[in-house]
Amino acid sequence: MLGNFFEKTKPINSIVLCFVFCIYYFTHIYFLEEIDIKDTNWLPASFNFILNFLFLFFSTIVFSKNEVLNDNLQYTFLMILFYGMFPNTFTADHLILVSILFLLIYNKLSKLETNGRKKPSLFDCGMYVGISVLFYNWTIVFLIYILLCILLAHKMTLKNLIRPVLGFTTPLFLLYTFSFVTDSNLFNEKFNFDYSFNFDIYANPAIQIPLIILLAVLTISIFSVLPRVFTVSGPFRFQYIVSLQMLLIGITAVLFTAEKNGSEFLLVFVPASIILGHFVKIINHRGIKEALFLGLSFTSVFLLIKHL
Repeated sequence: MLGNFFEKTKPINSIVLCFVFCIYYFTHIYFLEEIDIKDTNWLPASFNFILNFLFLFFSTIVFSKNEVLNDNLQYTFLMILFYGMFPNTFTADHLILVSILFLLIYNKLSKLETNGRKKPSLFDCGMYVGISVLFYNWTIVFLIYILLCILLAHKMTLKNLIRPVLGFTTPLFLLYTFSFVTDSNLFNEKFNFDYSFNFDIYANPAIQIPLIILLAVLTISIFSVLPRVFTVSGPFRFQYIVSLQMLLIGITAVLFTAEKNGSEFLLVFVPASIILGHFVKIINHRGIKEALFLGLSFTSVFLLIKHL
């Protein structure tokens, strides 16, 4: 039922997804104790809604234009379910901007192996990393993601190494110039790499339960799809490994987060939905597929309500 419904990209299906996300978001915001309807806090809440909605919108475009992922809405639906499992991601502030930039980097790198005339810009990828560092400095590990994708695509040349570095330094150079002219310490503050390996917050059932579920379904998905990945060649293998690399880099950025509250998992929503979506595609038994979607949907709604 759910799996079949979101296999189609009809306007009504997209409207339903928008409606579900709106219910998720405003249900969470409305019941937050620190937000009063009469307060002006609704202004930043609305801004966060727009950013999260744009993140979903851009993700849907990337998923639909990717030939390997197929033209359906299941990946976007899975991302919405992840929001319900980790409700703190609704108000992730700077991390939502970083996630949008991470998505743009993935969109370009997933086309790196194509042989068409139009090549993805590695300079742009590096520039997106430089901008993301201004919001969360540990996203500097995204440079490793670019390097891994260049290696995977067998595009290791001096030009391809220099371009992302130049792109990365461009926004940082502009910030340095601004800091120098205004005699501020802003540039130095961006390179104060605070980190924490204190994972006590993950012992909280509100985070522990969805984290265990997410890790379980991702582990099953990866080990179910990997045998097929190694038996084929072409775009599917390349883009699946690119997604795995994105997941690993996202997890690395999550691990270094100084203040952990569950919102940091927003950085793995895109690769997690892609990997799980590929697993759904190889399930031939419709009953099992529907059970998976229903189970994740029930878990998402339950954890959203429980979190409140």
